[in-house]
Amino acid sequence: MKRFGTLFLFVALTASLTTTGCTRGAPDANDDDENHGPPATTADNGWPISNLPDDYSGTGYSIGDYVPIFEDQHDQHGNEDLSLGQFYGSMMLISFGAVWCAPCNLAAETSQELINAINDRLDGQATAWEIELLLDDASFGAASDGGWAELVDAENWATDYAIEYPVLHSRPAWMEGQAWPVNAFPTLWFVDPSFEIRAIIEGHPGDATILRTMLGGFDEFMAENPEWTSPFAG
Repeated sequence: MKRFGTLFLFVALTASLTTTGCTRGAPDANDDDENHGPPATTADNGWPISNLPDDYSGTGYSIGDYVPIFEDQHDQHGNEDLSLGQFYGSMMLISFGAVWCAPCNLAAETSQELINAINDRLDGQATAWEIELLLDDASFGAASDGGWAELVDAENWATDYAIEYPVLHSRPAWMEGQAWPVNAFPTLWFVDPSFEIRAIIEGHPGDATILRTMLGGFDEFMAENPEWTSPFAG
């Protein structure tokens, strides 16, 4: 499938890694482990609440940048006020996907078990979350022509794959008027607790690679910030 867009993301892959992904035209612009699920302190929308630093500023879409903060996002439960800033201090896997994308669906099948496994491995040192930005519906049409995912798409996605993490279906405001920051679905951003993008992978590389990249990113972060403690600890 043909690629469009002016901004290409750097892809963090090992030499032997082969990924599978979908490309699209750019729009105009279970177990009961205690580490699973939201921490005790939650916002009215049911998701975590954290104190995003007042001076925090997103810097871009590449490895080493600080991820832009999106606000007033719509999730699968009908909330319309989710902010990425609620998750500040967590290890984040931000997945850009589409309903029509076969690799996105494949990844979603085991995604909840995977994020649970990552939390098990972190063993309370940090909380890991995935956020799915479900951008396109099943029409395979350009989102700018009316193909944006809607609430029913997010509901079905979460239900079909037994997902407990946020599935969002509204375009972040920082995409407005910007070069399309994603060239393939799925695209995965691996974000550390300071919200620095540690790695980017296009396509579904397999759960083992995702787990290894998440844990490796956290180890790098801790090596650089040895005094850091999770705001959700305890």
